[in-house]
Amino acid sequence: MTVACMIALATIAETGCVAPLARSPVEGRYPKMGARVTLLASSQVMSPMVHLRDVASLSGDAVACERLAAATLAPAPHPGRTRVIGRSQVAAVVESIAPGSDVRGADAVRVISASQRVEADDLRAAAKRALLERFPGRPADLEVEFLSRGRALEVPPGEVKLRAEAASSSTAIRSRSAVTVGVRVMVDGREAAQVSLPVRIRVFGLVAFAESLVERGGVIPADAVSYRRTELLGRAAAPGFDPLRHRGWTARRRVAPGAILTADMLRAPLLVRRGEEVRVSVRRQGLMVEARAVALDEGALGERIRLRMDGALRMFRGLVTGEREAALE
Repeated sequence: MTVACMIALATIAETGCVAPLARSPVEGRYPKMGARVTLLASSQVMSPMVHLRDVASLSGDAVACERLAAATLAPAPHPGRTRVIGRSQVAAVVESIAPGSDVRGADAVRVISASQRVEADDLRAAAKRALLERFPGRPADLEVEFLSRGRALEVPPGEVKLRAEAASSSTAIRSRSAVTVGVRVMVDGREAAQVSLPVRIRVFGLVAFAESLVERGGVIPADAVSYRRTELLGRAAAPGFDPLRHRGWTARRRVAPGAILTADMLRAPLLVRRGEEVRVSVRRQGLMVEARAVALDEGALGERIRLRMDGALRMFRGLVTGEREAALE
């Protein structure tokens, strides 16, 4: 005879009244109270854990049903996946809380987590945007070949935002290079999934070409330059000819028709020529001193040239600051 029954019999003997059925001394267990648990064949859950209320209908004693409803059965499956919970597993949990309850219904319940789908096309679009952001301030377009098309992802319900980053921020991305773009899937501000997409890129831009022969030292006329969409490889990837910035500049070497024009092939207009008299200035302790010297080199703005004072043997260097002007270094 259980302790609860002995207490009830003692109460009847003393008072003549039937006492309410007491709980078992085992915490959380109730004497047989007739709860009925009917398992469902399938169920969809929203929380990270599967509770008995998610997979079964409950009837019978209200107190026992309340405790059974909150019972945890297993972790919820990952979004897009399923978990099967058998009747024997459910029966063991029910017996530990409300002994003698009747467990019926399906032999097993198939549990699915609620989810939403992030398409592979959206992941690839986010990856391409991240690559384009690596070329700020330069008109360029990309042809992106995804070495792996990836797959759609199942994530929990909520507001989805995609955050992509191409390789390391310190890594230079060049045409025909293979890089990895990481895409993080954020749901309501929390990372729900992450995928890496390997890609090979081709970078295109407008490149300047010489349309006619330009001899060394000759000025590059604007009408002798054409622009074509070209893959930025080799010399095409170097800073190119700018018709505004390089107006009046001369060729450092002979330029053949059809050659790519890059900035390192050009020279700013000469402001000092060899053998010319140059006004040289030097600033010392707030004082400006000027003198005359002979240029031993030719030079453009910002270039260093050799200079010699009239009648002096010693040579010194100066920085070209203007037409026939230089500053002592």
